[in-house]
Amino acid sequence: MAAVATAGFLSLTGTLALTGAAGASTTEGTVQTSSHGCSKATLDGHYIYHYSGHKVSGEHSKPVASAGAEWYDGRGRIKTVSTSSDNGEIGEEFSGTGTYKLNKDCTGTATYHDAGGDTHYRIYVDPSGKKFTFVSVDDGSVIAGDETRVSD
Repeated sequence: MAAVATAGFLSLTGTLALTGAAGASTTEGTVQTSSHGCSKATLDGHYIYHYSGHKVSGEHSKPVASAGAEWYDGRGRIKTVSTSSDNGEIGEEFSGTGTYKLNKDCTGTATYHDAGGDTHYRIYVDPSGKKFTFVSVDDGSVIAGDETRVSD
């Protein structure tokens, strides 16, 4: 999940379950997770992702898609590499960095850094850290998706 131009611009399509982290339930707006909760250490290892969505500017919308890999260090830092399609134009492979914060209730944020500026996401993590869903919170970005850990 990075700048609009590739890595980290995680705009996955599919079903975004707004029930919080896997195994979580909601009660009057409060997410209930397992007793151990989450921390930055929950996200640790090699993850893969894909996304598709749209970038919106005024009344215009153009499709975007990407696939890539990310490495979470368990301490709040991310490395990412990806290839993207922006309105059908395939970009160069992109590598970048980011940071993340994770709350005890397994919700958090991820920010990706790029020469073009930062991109921002809300993340909803399975308490095991094996997978999570995300949604872009930047204006003009209709992006949501998920990531799966493939190795530690």
